[in-house]
This record gives sequence, structure tokens and C-alpha cells, in this order.
Amino acid sequence: DVNEPARGSTKSLDMTKKTFVIAGTGEGAKDTTVTINDTTVYMKDGKVSTKDEVLKVGNNVTVTHKKGTASKVEAFTK
Repeated sequence: DVNEPARGSTKSLDMTKKTFVIAGTGEGAKDTTVTINDTTVYMKDGKVSTKDEVLKVGNNVTVTHKKGTASKVEAFTK
């Protein structure tokens, strides 16, 4: 099991299902749906943060995930 990175901007959120969608970039890119859980770590600009601060539509994020479940979501505001 390898952790896979996904990068892009947050397109939509569904906190009922605990999922969010990262918009695909580039030619032929596909959107990526990522699931979060109680062990997901949230970072903003290199510091530990909260889900509400990191998961906002339009935020640029880098997600470390394994088979679609995020272990870390990092937002960059700069």
C-alpha cells in the first residue's frame, strides 16, 4: 500500500459523506474524490490546522491518500 499524492483546488465538499473533490488540472485530467476520517491530519501553510480551515471550496490543497482515504490534507494560501 503506497501513499499517493493528489494536488489541486477543492471543487466541492460533502461533510455528510465525509468526502471532498479536488478539481483535475491539465489536459484529460480527472477530478479526484477523497474521503476523510477521524485520523486525517490537517495542515495550513506548514502548521497544524483544522478541517474547517483547510477544507474550503477554492483552497489549493495537497492530499496524501491511500486508495482515496486521506491521511493528510495540506492547504496553501500563499
